[in-house]
Amino acid sequence: ALITGKVNEQSPQIEAPPEDLRQSFLGGAVGEHANYFTLTYDSEKYHSWVINAGALHGIRQTSEGETLLAVFQQGSTPEELRQISNAICRANVTQVLTEVSKVELSGDNTNLSQEVPYWAVVTDVPLPKLKVYFQGDNAGIELARQALLTADANKPSLFVREVESSENTNYYLEATNGQYWIRQVAVQCLLVAPVPEIPDTQGYTRQNANIIIKRLEHIARWTNILELKTPPTSQIKAGDVEMEVIVTSEDKQYSSKQETSDLRGEYTCKNNKWDSPRIEIKVTNNSEQDLYFQVVELAGDYAIDIPKFFIERGSLRLPQRGSDGASVKGKKLRLVIPDDYLKKGITEYNTIFKLIVSTRDFNASLLQQPGLDYPPPSNRSGRLSGALNRLMNNVYTRQTEPDEDEYIDNWMTQEVKITLVKPPGGIEIRESESITLFTGVELQGHSDFKGKFSLTPLSPISRDVNGNLIPPIFLQSQTIVQRNGEKRLVEPYEFNRNRSTDSFSILEVTDVKNHESVTPDNPIKLVVANSLASDEHILPIAYDGEFFIPVGKAKAVNGKTEITLERLPEPTIDSRSLQGSIKILFQKLLSPILRKEFTYPLVRIAEVSADGRVSYQDNKQVIKSKVDESEKILLFIHGIIGDTKSLVTSVQEATFTENGQQKTLRDKYDLVLACDYENLHTTIEENARLLKQRLEEIGLGANHGKQLHIVAHSMGGLVSRTFIEREGGNQIVQHLVMLGTPNAGSPWPSIQDWAFTALGIGLNQMSSLAWPTIVIAGLVAFLEASDNALDQMNPQSPFIQSIATNPDPNVQYTIIAGDRSIRPEALDTEQSSQIQRLVQKLFGSSVDHVINMVFSEQPNDIAVTLTSIKNVNTDRKPSPRIISPDATCDHLTYFTSKPGLDALVKALCENS
Repeated sequence: ALITGKVNEQSPQIEAPPEDLRQSFLGGAVGEHANYFTLTYDSEKYHSWVINAGALHGIRQTSEGETLLAVFQQGSTPEELRQISNAICRANVTQVLTEVSKVELSGDNTNLSQEVPYWAVVTDVPLPKLKVYFQGDNAGIELARQALLTADANKPSLFVREVESSENTNYYLEATNGQYWIRQVAVQCLLVAPVPEIPDTQGYTRQNANIIIKRLEHIARWTNILELKTPPTSQIKAGDVEMEVIVTSEDKQYSSKQETSDLRGEYTCKNNKWDSPRIEIKVTNNSEQDLYFQVVELAGDYAIDIPKFFIERGSLRLPQRGSDGASVKGKKLRLVIPDDYLKKGITEYNTIFKLIVSTRDFNASLLQQPGLDYPPPSNRSGRLSGALNRLMNNVYTRQTEPDEDEYIDNWMTQEVKITLVKPPGGIEIRESESITLFTGVELQGHSDFKGKFSLTPLSPISRDVNGNLIPPIFLQSQTIVQRNGEKRLVEPYEFNRNRSTDSFSILEVTDVKNHESVTPDNPIKLVVANSLASDEHILPIAYDGEFFIPVGKAKAVNGKTEITLERLPEPTIDSRSLQGSIKILFQKLLSPILRKEFTYPLVRIAEVSADGRVSYQDNKQVIKSKVDESEKILLFIHGIIGDTKSLVTSVQEATFTENGQQKTLRDKYDLVLACDYENLHTTIEENARLLKQRLEEIGLGANHGKQLHIVAHSMGGLVSRTFIEREGGNQIVQHLVMLGTPNAGSPWPSIQDWAFTALGIGLNQMSSLAWPTIVIAGLVAFLEASDNALDQMNPQSPFIQSIATNPDPNVQYTIIAGDRSIRPEALDTEQSSQIQRLVQKLFGSSVDHVINMVFSEQPNDIAVTLTSIKNVNTDRKPSPRIISPDATCDHLTYFTSKPGLDALVKALCENS
């Protein structure tokens, strides 16, 4: 998978090929000395000189730049292969194929014999460009695009390129409200200050576009050094040189000799003063040859420097094993978080120390650059030749000027990342009065809870997943298409997006003494001055060492955002807080929530494009005209959460074979309609009456003479049944397919308890089926709303009691039930199952009986028992048809999993 980019279907967590990993190298493929390629003339297939290495071996495409070669006589000694002056001629790669590459000879002596093979050593490789996806306001994006195309003396940037898909990018460049923002894909956090820092009411300017492109180029150079790895053909092997990093925090010492490892350096408080940790580095040569080395620091602000561990700033000679000086220990230095970062509330900062070792002297200062927003040095010329020196020089200049006396050296790298941590001070919560936690963020009082609160950023300088703060389900780059264009479906919520470079997304609670005092009846509340858009929602999440736990919800109140924390996990004890600390990440999610300004229900034409995007036609005259032209119509009605977008894609994804041809559900119908309705403030009976009205308005009244089939999910099935059985819908509908409908009610004492449990299952990926992130967003939107109408799904409610006695409508009903898809290990009950532990952490023991019933005693689809789903009187004519076997999917994956789609095909295409 690393080489080919192919994904093992059994391991869906392996996603895109790590291109930079498999292609960052300098040197040849295989051979007696393991540092050359074989160069031959292919007179049969390619009619060209070729080397026995292609894309599979890491040769970069020519669009990335030139790969240069030095050609030698076959049988040359390793010493001869190291010096360019021994080369017969030069060559460059002209076309990269899968397993071979075409090359073109250059230089004075290109008249090589086509009958014999030669050896070719790579002397220069192109460095990867930073892949950036542009999104946001068209005016700003267009200016940024122009700046990118003219960044290098009116030529395209040598360091950055725009990509067309958000699935194939390293960073996002976002233009919004007159500002440019750079975000890292993995964590969706801000990396540098926006340009300009204050929103520009006059709009975007070319000057600001140029600045943001320069910042991306700065990041690209930093990234090139980070990705500089030991070439696979290097004669210096792992273990030949060891770098030991020792970090000392007060009386604690952390050490590592691993090739790549992470350490932690903690500030300590002594006599009311903070003392930063110290670091020293020891480098040892275990090989039988003299080597040269230097340690480079890649700081969190994108600076690249040569720290003063050693006297020399270029490289240092390291004698072979057993010699004096074979082991060198540098000076002890202080590690600090920059003051500018501390002033902005950043108390966690990463820095990376990278060891570079070579067989020849090299100039590490070629790599230096200041922190972001400072101009880079103007003079990069180095006095030393060699492939490593030129590669380092190319990180900055991208110039290729080979000298005749250039050497081909072997080299290696290893690095250690150190995370500096300064414990936050924090503000103590008060008993009965509010306190300002941060400008625009108010912490309301709590009668019992004791602890200190502070807001911190989501480690914007981190180059990896931020520990266990972000659930893996949120780490994929995902967007949602809305009327105003594409938006990210999930990203960290920023308390102060327009106030500083690094926006706070984490609430850290330290010195916690009684976390159990926070309950739904006695919550902690934060009031944020900023308001949310109608489609934006906030989910607070904490990690307790075992589970990601949804700890609360949010809602708009009087133009502000009120965040309610209904529970807190047990604190994690560490050196930062003797009583323990809790980190809560606030995730912002987009949900296509049904907005109040619409008149519901909406019955519209739904179209699904080839790439799965859903569009609607809501013009009544157009809809009526299409209905008139159609004979067979399919109508989708959604369930408790979400809308029909997550349902109607099934018309393209559900397939079957007919007369030897592969077809989709869309091929079975002339027209696809979708009904979106409001269910949080509207009863099931009222929605049924309104559905009848909307259908009559578009020409689907009683005895319309067409075939109308309804596919209804969850509560949508109850709306459909009420319409058919009480509102005369039996004269309009010929077939109703219900998926996961609680025909006998839901066993959950509270629908919101179910939603919190479903969130816990989704965030911790306990389902054997992957949940789309939009499902999580729908659950969060659902939690924020009241549930006046949802009480009707209680098994003892008058509605559920009465629907069982409705008269027989003489309409075909087909029932699809999903048997839960919780991973078996999550249900293992040797002691207590994962699902039991999760629910107990969410609700205590108050719902144990429900857990036993839903997850232990009765088959269910997580939300509804199979008995309830199938609870329709079998004496009806025609008798209700139950699809068998039960689909191996859950309540939230009927329309996105193969078992659910296959069951839908059975329901609509067999005997229909």
